[in-house]
Amino acid sequence: LLITLFIHNRKLKSMVLGQTTDIKKQKQQLEELSHSLERTVKEKTKDLQRQIRIGKMGERKQNELLAMLEKSQQEVESIHKHTRDSIEYASLIQGALIPQHGAMQPFFKDHFVFWEPKDTVGGDIWLFNELRHKDECLLLFIDCTGHGVPGAFVTMLVKAIETQIVAKIKEGVLNPSPAKVLEYFNRSIKTMLKQEKGSKSNAGFDGGIIYYNRRQQILKYAGAETPLFYMSDKGLKVIKGDRHSVGYKKSDANFEFKEHILEVTPDM
Repeated sequence: LLITLFIHNRKLKSMVLGQTTDIKKQKQQLEELSHSLERTVKEKTKDLQRQIRIGKMGERKQNELLAMLEKSQQEVESIHKHTRDSIEYASLIQGALIPQHGAMQPFFKDHFVFWEPKDTVGGDIWLFNELRHKDECLLLFIDCTGHGVPGAFVTMLVKAIETQIVAKIKEGVLNPSPAKVLEYFNRSIKTMLKQEKGSKSNAGFDGGIIYYNRRQQILKYAGAETPLFYMSDKGLKVIKGDRHSVGYKKSDANFEFKEHILEVTPDM
């Protein structure tokens, strides 16, 4: 019996020791797993916190960028409005240069004029003036260099020179000849823009000039790259202008334009 008890006690002890060893191993494994999970949680927490900080920084940067864009847009809109207002006002000035409706009625009863700038202002202009008496007039139709604002600036220059020309004709200093008028324009533009002295300004115009004397029933015409169309009893007729523009660097300051003279008849 004692031997039997001893054997059983040894077996029990062995079993207890084996179970204890297994429990220690499991405990160690659990501790290692716990430490591993803890490390993983800490790392994930740090990553999440970093992402949150980056997100906040991104949101702040985004808000700053949006604020900058809104400010830039306001500045652009302000500049655009200022520029637009200036061009609109320039349009009023250019429109004031155009002859009043009906100015040509005493000379040309059956006529119409269509003037519509491509932009708010432009480089096309027509001018009309009574000269030394009520039966004598000068009509100019001009296509200046460029469109928009640059072209409009050239029309101002053309108007200033035209005012000089009309004054000289009325004073008897200048012959009311369309060819002479084009030559005066050509020399004046080249001189005023310093085109003979290496200026970068290469401005000028193409156009035509009509002198009409209804007392004498004579019409004179000269054109710079611009023809004149007219009707007669023989149908549509064309007077070709000279192949030479007014102004521009390459033009000849002493170029002589050709003048054409027509006798006005009732069927024209």
